[in-house]
This record gives sequence, C-alpha cells and structure tokens, in this order.
Amino acid sequence: KQQATSLLQASRFFTMVVAALLCCTALCFVAAAYSSTVDGPTTGDTSGSQQVVLDRQLLSPKKVSYFVVDTYNHRVMQWEECAHEGKVVAGGHGPGSKLTHLKFPVDIAIDSHHNNSLVIVDRENHRVVDWAKGATQGTIIVGNTEGKKGSSLHHLNFPNGVAIDPHSHNIIVADTGNHRILDCQRGHHDCKVVVSGDKYKKDEARKGCGSYDVHSPEDVKVNKHGHYIITDKYYDRVVECYVMNASKAHSHGHIIAGGKKKNGDKCKKDCYGSELFELYYPEGTAIDGDDILVADGYNNRIMK
Repeated sequence: KQQATSLLQASRFFTMVVAALLCCTALCFVAAAYSSTVDGPTTGDTSGSQQVVLDRQLLSPKKVSYFVVDTYNHRVMQWEECAHEGKVVAGGHGPGSKLTHLKFPVDIAIDSHHNNSLVIVDRENHRVVDWAKGATQGTIIVGNTEGKKGSSLHHLNFPNGVAIDPHSHNIIVADTGNHRILDCQRGHHDCKVVVSGDKYKKDEARKGCGSYDVHSPEDVKVNKHGHYIITDKYYDRVVECYVMNASKAHSHGHIIAGGKKKNGDKCKKDCYGSELFELYYPEGTAIDGDDILVADGYNNRIMK
C-alpha cells in the first residue's frame, strides 16, 4: 500500500512537470511568433499579425521635439527629447534686419498645412516670417525687409503673438502696437483687421470684442469654434471674441479670466491682482481641449 502511494505521488509530480514544460514551450512559441511579427515581414494570412504590429506601433513612444524661442539670442532652437543640447533652426547670427537674421523673436506657430514650417514673430523687425524646415532664411508673411514698423495693412508695430486658424489656415497676428488682431493670408499683400481697439488709429470703425476694448493685445489663439482667444495685457484679462462679420464690426465677446472685480462686475482700470479671479500682466495662453491655460506673468504662475 505504501509503495502504491509513493508511485501515485511520483506520477502526479511527473504530470505536473510535463504540464509545466508544455506551458513554457507554448509561451516560447507565442513569444517567437510575436517577435517575428513585429521585427520582420510575414507571408500568407497576416490579418492577426498586422493587428499585433498595429497595436505595438500605437503603444510605442514617438520621438518628441521642442521648439524654443530664444529671444535674447535672436534665434529659434530645436531640442530633441532628453537631448543635452539643442540646434539652431532659425536665426542665430545676432540681431539684424536681413532675412537670415531675427531680432528679438517672441513667438512661433508650427504650420502643419505648410510642410510644418515655423511661423515666427520677429518682434523688433516688426514682421512675421515663415521659416521652412532646413532653410537658412525666412520669407515675409507680413511686414517688410527693412524691419520698419507701420500701421498699414501690410505693416506691423511690435507684434507679439501668432496662431494658425484651424479652419481657414490663415495666419492670425497680435499686432500689439497697433491695437489690433490681423488675419493674414499667404501670398496676399494686405492683411484684414478682424479685431481692433479704441486706440487703433485708423478712420474705419472700431472692431472691438463685443463691448470690450482691445488694448495692446499680447497674444492670440484660435479655438476649435474659430473664436479668437486674446490676451489683453493692458486690462489684465483674457477675452474670447467671436467675430461674425469683420467688415461690419459685428462681434460678441466675454471674459475668460481676469478683468473682473470680486463681485463679478467688469473692471475698467487697475484690474491687476493676485487673487485666483485676477491676473497681473498675462503674457499668453495655450488651448488644452476645452480648457485655457494662462501664463500669468507678474504673478509668476500658470492658471487654468
């Protein structure tokens, strides 16, 4: 009886070992099949294999590049993720008015509808330039080759912000010194005023943001609805402006951040502060889905 029990235990142990070996072998076969699917081509019915490759590609991290406006070095830099140093992709020759140079650049936008070229606000040359990938100089979108300011529809006065309209693909410029937002189309000599403030020194009617004045706009973005998100630094606020008819100055506007008193009333003067409902010289915004991120300059914080 004792011998029979020992034989039974040995048989069970042997069965368990065989099962474990078979399981390991099966796992090895699966791993080998997976490896060949990902690393090399297959033949025959590959629908399942293609799905594995697709899933693998979707999960794989992609290389990320960061473009940095290096204002006081008069250049734009590209930094690969985890790199120890960047490379110059625009400017980098010191300040100058030639199209090979930049002079205190302050903002960029990547134009995915134009071969991912960089649209650069060349602030103290009073222009916006397009800089193609690998190019050694820019081409003018709005402004002039002499780097001189002006108030005509093809001149700028210390611009600070730029965005690409996701609907029209036009270049939208915050023309700060002229107190206006311009809509510029590549290949056209003149831009179009879509928003302007009380200080805009032209004969045409003011094109404000609804009932809100726009004074020295620091930055502009365009949301998915085609509305302009304007950083109105002078009034310490960010406003959203929906322009229905620019030629007839028909628009609606409302405050997104800042520019209000604690009780919610609109603030007309000295609107700055450090409370969570206040801003102090905001510098710009970024759109994150349905949220707006605000660089609250003198409060040294980012607000959402």
